[in-house]
Amino acid sequence: EQISTRHGAGIARSTLAEWVGKIGVALQPLADRLAELLRQRQALHADETPVPQLDPGKGKTKRAYLWAYCSTAYDEGPPITVFDF
Repeated sequence: EQISTRHGAGIARSTLAEWVGKIGVALQPLADRLAELLRQRQALHADETPVPQLDPGKGKTKRAYLWAYCSTAYDEGPPITVFDF
């Protein structure tokens, strides 16, 4: 929001949030397909990273997890990386 305002094209935070939500919905089939292709590989790398997440209504944070999965350098085909939260 601040960046767009600095450039003279102020965009409301609610509009930006709506755009991000719509992009997420539009890209979900692509993310699902990449995850499906990754699961067909012989091996994959995975990483689990704990991150703080705001717990709405409580004013506190809780522990959430970000997972990253990627193909290995030894796989045939293009490299694939999938993130899950």
